[in-house]
Amino acid sequence: MNLLIDAILIGIPAFYFYKFGKAKTLKKILKEFGLFFRSGRKDAISSALIFIELFAASIAISLALSAFGLNDLGNVTNAIETVKKTAPLLLIYIFLVRIPAEELFFRSFLTKRLGIWLSSAIFALAHVSYYSTGEVIGAFILGAILAHNFRANRTIVPNIIAHILYNFIIIILVLV
Repeated sequence: MNLLIDAILIGIPAFYFYKFGKAKTLKKILKEFGLFFRSGRKDAISSALIFIELFAASIAISLALSAFGLNDLGNVTNAIETVKKTAPLLLIYIFLVRIPAEELFFRSFLTKRLGIWLSSAIFALAHVSYYSTGEVIGAFILGAILAHNFRANRTIVPNIIAHILYNFIIIILVLV
């Protein structure tokens, strides 16, 4: 099922870029996705800054959810612990395939066509399977941060790195 989801996340934009865009070669499709490096230093700095934005926003979201009695992020914790116990290799898959696929689809593809807010709303809806209001709200806000940074940087590489690092740190904090 995961492979199918990720094939769709990558396949739809790739097909669109090939069929309706100017991208007729792999190199041009990758550029259309924003999948290129500017410079190692520039991308590293951008990745670090995006990660800091995501982490700071995550803390603020958790505090706000708690203040309003909406913090149901325990559902997400349970999901992570279940994956760790039943399919630990899935965590590696998520880091290597799912996160880049999400960034390519939601930021590179949808943000360009639907804008920051609508692409972030769709990203949030993709997180309803956690049965957590907090996760959906967080995904919307963090998705908007990622979308804004993609627009500013015009490359998806820093987003992918920051998103992987963010999820890695969150999973470590949950599992410790």
